[in-house]
Amino acid sequence: MIGLQVNLVTAKPRLPKEHTDLTVKQVNQRPISSHFGVCTHLHREPAGWSNEMLPMIRNMGMSTYREGVLWHEVEKEKGVYKVPAFSDEHVNMAIKMGMEPMVILLYGNKLYENPMDPEAFANYANHVIEHFKGRVKYFEVYNEPNNFAFRSHYGGMWNGVGEGDEKYAVWLLKFVEFASIVTQRIKDKHPDAFLLGYSMNPPARHHAFNFPDAWKNLDAIAIHPYSKRLPPEQRLYGGEGITKLDGIKTADDDHSVESMIRLNREKLDAMGLKHVKIWVTEAGNTTARFVKSHGNFAGYNEFTQAAYNSRKAIICLSNGIEKFFYYDYYDDGNDPDNPGHNFGLLKRDYSPKQSFFAAQRLNALLYDKVTPTKINVEVQRLAPWPSDGEVFHDETNFAYLNTPQVHSFTRKDGSTIVFVWRPGRVYGDRQEELSHLTIRDTQGSLVQAGRVVTGEKLELKTTVDNEKIQVQMAPYGSDPIYMIFK
Repeated sequence: MIGLQVNLVTAKPRLPKEHTDLTVKQVNQRPISSHFGVCTHLHREPAGWSNEMLPMIRNMGMSTYREGVLWHEVEKEKGVYKVPAFSDEHVNMAIKMGMEPMVILLYGNKLYENPMDPEAFANYANHVIEHFKGRVKYFEVYNEPNNFAFRSHYGGMWNGVGEGDEKYAVWLLKFVEFASIVTQRIKDKHPDAFLLGYSMNPPARHHAFNFPDAWKNLDAIAIHPYSKRLPPEQRLYGGEGITKLDGIKTADDDHSVESMIRLNREKLDAMGLKHVKIWVTEAGNTTARFVKSHGNFAGYNEFTQAAYNSRKAIICLSNGIEKFFYYDYYDDGNDPDNPGHNFGLLKRDYSPKQSFFAAQRLNALLYDKVTPTKINVEVQRLAPWPSDGEVFHDETNFAYLNTPQVHSFTRKDGSTIVFVWRPGRVYGDRQEELSHLTIRDTQGSLVQAGRVVTGEKLELKTTVDNEKIQVQMAPYGSDPIYMIFK
């Protein structure tokens, strides 16, 4: 176990000087990406979290962070509301550094006979939004109701499917009723508040799309595309077996994250909600040891966590996701074998994992605001590896994607950045593949190239032929390479 240093006067965690010595002036000189943020639990000071983490988060180039203001902490006496002082502290600190906090409105309150009473929740939510008026724009309504409070209180299948003659699970029906009332009450009082929700698992969300009143007041939907034990390009939600189990199709048969995003977009558009954005408010990978089974999760080494985090972030941005939040900034607990304790970019002693530096590097590469751009890139693999796969509990024969991953963006300065990598597992027993790249539809010459995870700069040989840029012997592996053309 790692012991946390604590200030004996304030009982607050004592962070290393490299975290606390950063000044507002210093961090404001760092490039910032409007697309990326981190999930935090700053209110959990006994667990090592602290508002003093914010300067380092900003120093990484993060423009936002996702932090809860819990109902039971705001309303401790019926009808009496008070936002905790530490919430004001971190919001004010973030604003000084040019960040945009996002507040999650969370969970239940045992003061009420129904701890998820929608009218009472709406009163609390409206108080919080009014309290932060002019300081906080983004508010997420609830978090994973299939995991927290609703399903445990009301019961039903995790995927929203009903039991017996019932079409939908009880918890799902109760939640869409709750969401419809809460978001309407909020918009009635605060029409300019940016609302997002509800971070349900994919099948439950798609079943909930059949209740449009729950979605009509949102400005963005929140999704959590964890790949768990799979490579980051895919999730186990496609195929005939899974579709039959969940009662609805939420991905193509290749199980790709790209298809999951597209199907969400199609559902929203079909409801007349083309203006509603899609945000990823949680995604990440755990570095937990695995001495016992933890379901569909896998524990990865630090390099793999960094590679999978980066690849998921690039894929999401390339497919129209406006904001992406890494889960999470700091390891949540001391148990090295608990997956939930080890998702952090920082370890328990506040030292950075490789994923910290990879996220910081990606923020610098995709600084300010970028636009997804379709660039024609042909990848000629010189000695292709065979595609792998595995079989899951429902006997789905799952093949990993083997199509070269190419994602490109136009940056603020007009340059084009292209990312290329091999999808699928990270393997440590093989020499890295090499490839020849043929790049069309881009202007300028190659001015910089490197690897996202390791930070290694690459000297790539290029030639120009008939308005095509040829790149010879480019690495084609698990660590995305980037190429900047200007």
